Amino acid sequence: MRHSILLALCLTAGAALASAGTITVSGDTSTSPFVWDRPTEGAPPPLISVFGTNVPYVSFGFQVSLAGDYTFEVVLPVFDSFLVLFQDPFDPLDPLTNAIVAVDDGPATATLVAAVPYTLVVTGFFDTDSGPFDASISGPGDISTASSDVPEPTTGGVTLVGMALLVARRRGLL
Repeated sequence: MRHSILLALCLTAGAALASAGTITVSGDTSTSPFVWDRPTEGAPPPLISVFGTNVPYVSFGFQVSLAGDYTFEVVLPVFDSFLVLFQDPFDPLDPLTNAIVAVDDGPATATLVAAVPYTLVVTGFFDTDSGPFDASISGPGDISTASSDVPEPTTGGVTLVGMALLVARRRGLL
């Protein structure tokens, strides 16, 4: 009976580790000091836009823990938003280099590799499009932003499983 309970505890903790990840990052392009000539839509984007030649932007870096398809979108923007995903490094002076996908007004999906640094850029379609936003990334693995000081859920879960196994072994359950 004790072995069954311990096994169930370990399997439950393991199932939590395999859950899909989603993060939401808030920002405001209207207060950003950064502007750029954004690319056009595409995967990868083929050209520099003739409509967005001095557009404010906000960027943030992130990594994923598991390779797979991830979805990127701006949730309920108050302006005509535009997203560009880059594999690092991101260079605003060279917006086509390392660009993976660029999309106007909609979610984008890209296949990402674990532990590779990426940058998501939120910007406007026209030079005058800016404002507050919530950008979300979701996919099969944990997602960590570059500025996050909080341990990933995987770290805590692995620690919990290890502690449970150590206690069980010391009590003679294993």
